[in-house]
Amino acid sequence: MKSISAIEMFKAYPQLKQFYSRCGVLWSRGYFVSTVGHISEATVKKYIEEQKDHE
Repeated sequence: MKSISAIEMFKAYPQLKQFYSRCGVLWSRGYFVSTVGHISEATVKKYIEEQKDHE
């Protein structure tokens, strides 16, 4: 999934390929970082617990 989306992004935004060619990767392996906005702490904890099932 990540490789397909990276290919499509590089097609749509060729300048990204030049930028990311220095580090060699577009996606980090197995990590996701985002702000949580206006959701409860319980929702965040539930999400984290559910991610353990996918490892």
